[in-house]
Amino acid sequence: MCLTRTICCRMVRLTRRSLEVWPLSPLFGVVTCSQKDGADASSTEDMKEIAMKGKKHKTGFRQGTVAELESACPFCPPNTAEHIIQQYGSAFVIPDEHPVSEGHVLILPIRHTPDFFSMTAQERIDAEELIRVMRDRICESDASVLGFNIGMNCGEVAGQTIFHAHIHLIPRRTGDVRNPKGGVRGVIPSKMNY
Repeated sequence: MCLTRTICCRMVRLTRRSLEVWPLSPLFGVVTCSQKDGADASSTEDMKEIAMKGKKHKTGFRQGTVAELESACPFCPPNTAEHIIQQYGSAFVIPDEHPVSEGHVLILPIRHTPDFFSMTAQERIDAEELIRVMRDRICESDASVLGFNIGMNCGEVAGQTIFHAHIHLIPRRTGDVRNPKGGVRGVIPSKMNY
């Protein structure tokens, strides 16, 4: 079954597939691509297609041609293709460039969109599946991981610095901080201990 999806603000035809994996890090290992319904395996070339020039697209935070948006956004697939660990439907995974802990990854929609609230329902479903898949892979490859923080920064005042929606999946280990009580409440240090 074919469907049309917005990929980095451009329309392309894709076949519905199950997980597609690109090898990257020893932590995640090499996994082969599996497919549903006899669909052809995709490559990173799907994500590197040239954007339609001259079309205007408003993202909510910035307006410009598709090519300008893609080249300016460090999280759009043309700029991340070589780092992709895994893809599922309309979302993909890359390692965090400034990891909080070993194995810290980002789950992102392929389509350029500013934050969680602008993601489509399907993008959120696909991202949630990748969170589960990556959690399992991380736990299988590293027995010291005993918990996770899952977080999103939506808006500049919330700490967002790159305005392409992304979800942090941060593995946690015993002793990685002195007192983990409060977890994500630590974004406002005075609210962490309750």
